[in-house]
Amino acid sequence: GEKGWASGPAPAKLHQDLSPPVAPAPSHSASSLVGPSSPQSSVANVAGAGAGLPPSATSVLSHPSSPPCWQQLTPFVKLPRSSTPPSPGMVVLCVGSPLSASAVRAAAAAHGALDTFRPDFLPARGVCFLSYTDSRSALSASTSLAATLSRSSAGATDVHAFYCTPFSYEAKVDETAILLTGLPDTVEEADVRGTMSGFGDVAAVHLQAASATAAPDDDTQSFLVKFHDAQDSRQAKLELSESHPWGPGVGVRFCPRHAKERRQGRRLLALIALWRHGPNAKLGASEG
Repeated sequence: GEKGWASGPAPAKLHQDLSPPVAPAPSHSASSLVGPSSPQSSVANVAGAGAGLPPSATSVLSHPSSPPCWQQLTPFVKLPRSSTPPSPGMVVLCVGSPLSASAVRAAAAAHGALDTFRPDFLPARGVCFLSYTDSRSALSASTSLAATLSRSSAGATDVHAFYCTPFSYEAKVDETAILLTGLPDTVEEADVRGTMSGFGDVAAVHLQAASATAAPDDDTQSFLVKFHDAQDSRQAKLELSESHPWGPGVGVRFCPRHAKERRQGRRLLALIALWRHGPNAKLGASEG
């Protein structure tokens, strides 16, 4: 059913970040962002980095030298499952010589089309949120974006890049997934895939279980089509709403987003409002 696109149970522990190891600046620490009472050890010198492995999200976000605002991002860091990107969203974390928004944007855009780019908190907090229209671009960025940005600063900046809840999760629908309803029972999955592939790369096609309220003589069926790229999905919905290749009675709509993802999206926006407006901000984000 539609819940098939919801995030699965959280893994038992955070996996290692996919970015290559970045050599830390030898004389720099995170104290300039945290305050004089903070430990002086560099965020880059966290568990795992010394063994030639990239630091994990856990070790970076919870390290004593990390700015407190980074620790607040822990619930929103997404976990890679093998080679499948968990979301098109990412967060870039920087400590040291400030990176310009234009430099981060250029490095990120080298991996694919950006859907959102918010460098608002880059100067003061060392945090930049971004997301791609195609989740495969996030997978590409996860392997080298941090190292590219670190090199661009000549080693003066420790940079980390992790998958993160994208802002789009707050929306009611998932614009990468289209639900086709009311198709004749003569339509095969291969027919659906063939038609939808004309708009872009299709990640998956799933026949949906019949509705419990469907009439006994209802011989129609529904398919859920997942695209890699939201741009392709949006174009498919736009055209199919007018062209009706399977007949005028077929419904074409974006798949409703799972409530768990929507809660995550609202919580992230509430945290950003707290950063932007302070503790007196009227967050008002429903947890339901």
